[in-house]
Amino acid sequence: MRTWGPVVAVVLVAASLGTAGCAGTDPAAACPPVAGAATTTLADDRGVLSAKVWLPVISSKAGSPDWLEPLDVASRSLTDAGLDGILEARDVDARAVAVQAAVSDIPRAAARAVAGRRPGATPPGPSGTADARSYHLLVPASPLGDAVGAYYAAALERQGHAVSTTAAGTAEAVTTVSRDRAGDVALVELPDLAGTLGALLPSTGTAGQVRAAATVAAERSLALGAPSAANRTPQVVVTRAFAAAHGNLTDLTGLARACPGLPLTATDGAVGALAPLAAAYGLGRADADRDAVGSLRSGRVAAALAPVLHHAG
Repeated sequence: MRTWGPVVAVVLVAASLGTAGCAGTDPAAACPPVAGAATTTLADDRGVLSAKVWLPVISSKAGSPDWLEPLDVASRSLTDAGLDGILEARDVDARAVAVQAAVSDIPRAAARAVAGRRPGATPPGPSGTADARSYHLLVPASPLGDAVGAYYAAALERQGHAVSTTAAGTAEAVTTVSRDRAGDVALVELPDLAGTLGALLPSTGTAGQVRAAATVAAERSLALGAPSAANRTPQVVVTRAFAAAHGNLTDLTGLARACPGLPLTATDGAVGALAPLAAAYGLGRADADRDAVGSLRSGRVAAALAPVLHHAG
């Protein structure tokens, strides 16, 4: 059973009041919410919502295969559970324990496997240890950015590298990295990076969006590391009872078919998702709800948009 993390940046809810049934002139009254702790995700089957994964960015002129490989190891090991543990830590000591737990599955430098190495990367020495390097991580000045930065720093240190960290906005971080100094790494979310680079991303699939961003980055002599396994791609969740009551809903097209025009509302961080979702699925728009998670569970609203796997299942 997963619990909602303390930092949920985006939440979108489908507000509903009134009587049961999905016919009538008032969509909110026709498809009321159904309270319950157990939830299920409704797939964004038209690919409207942008992927939110973390990407390390370095200069492609600074020995990218060797510098990116340890970052790739870190990215593949950053799970939702590990990131949630860091975010949920109540004090400095608990945070340190959570960070170490998050990197505990990463082999230490002396035991690293050579399988899966990036093309062109220098093989490790006879002991299996790669040359120690000094990384300078530039991370967003936010609770989530701070948690991600702490994780990557610990993951690199576990692999035998020295690390320093500085808070920086996405544009500033990318500009710093473009100066071609080996070791500078911008840790940014995919949507922010794409916006900074002016990349036009495909509407579906994280892998395709990463490839599109990488193509634009390469034109600016930047190289992207592997995307984090953990992500904050928003997905709509409803209670399982609500999904069952409306034909065992599995995706947003099904929601729109069962409850056409159902009004969607968002917290401040998710307002930008309202218009594209409403337009793509024929749903409506309503006022914001700051307590979307509590409202979903108590039956005050019908659905909530939150980071994937960041809700009770």
